[in-house]
Amino acid sequence: MYMIYIDIIHGPPCVGKTQIMNRMAGPVNKLEMDSCRYWLFNPNKWTDICINHLIEHIIQNLHKMDMVVTCGALPPPEHDIYLKLKNEYSVHFIHTLVLAKNIDEYKKNIQGSGRKHDLINEYMAMEETLEKYSEIIYH
Repeated sequence: MYMIYIDIIHGPPCVGKTQIMNRMAGPVNKLEMDSCRYWLFNPNKWTDICINHLIEHIIQNLHKMDMVVTCGALPPPEHDIYLKLKNEYSVHFIHTLVLAKNIDEYKKNIQGSGRKHDLINEYMAMEETLEKYSEIIYH
């Protein structure tokens, strides 16, 4: 039985998670979490919707090829769901955090996106949790 690796690309909005995923080469199953349109539902349901979407794709992909997933509203790396999924489906999670090269670059990304809410605070909060991630990419 082949254990698949699932690399979840975490990061604040507008930092380039999808760009990084799309540049990955080789036989890898790419899952854009935004494809489940979780934001159309009650925010209290977002995490459950994203977890269920991930589980559906794990089952469809079981023992075929490694996966790369953008985080959407998936929980942070320390959440117990990852251990449960690892044990149930024989998958291994890698949690990659993507941050901008510097705060000025991130501000440009935000301006270009047309997003209105305060993303800088979300970015700063993620910068304070670096030790939770398997790897960090400055994009």
